[in-house]
Amino acid sequence: MDKRYLAHVSGLMDVDDVLAFEKGISLSDHDCQPAILEVLELHPEHKSCQVEIVIREGKFHQVKRMVAARGKKVVALKRLSMGPLQLDSQLKTGAWRRLTTQETQLLEQFGVPL
Repeated sequence: MDKRYLAHVSGLMDVDDVLAFEKGISLSDHDCQPAILEVLELHPEHKSCQVEIVIREGKFHQVKRMVAARGKKVVALKRLSMGPLQLDSQLKTGAWRRLTTQETQLLEQFGVPL
């Protein structure tokens, strides 16, 4: 199931990073599946950038570790979606809400046991 993240990165990600994510990043304990890296904004004056990353796995701190493997550091990370579920932008950090009937039906279509 795809997991989509928005990350603020210390360091400038480039085409080589995009290609590396497409091939799959090797970590010390795991070879990550191919992922999608899209550079949304570059801030050369601050040597930082904003990126969107889509992964299919969900290993411990995977996004941060993949970025670190490319010599950069994630300084802020926000999950935007998981499979068919979009993050509720009205929720405050740490807050939660129950899934709607429509959301549970979407999950069932993806074969997620509820």
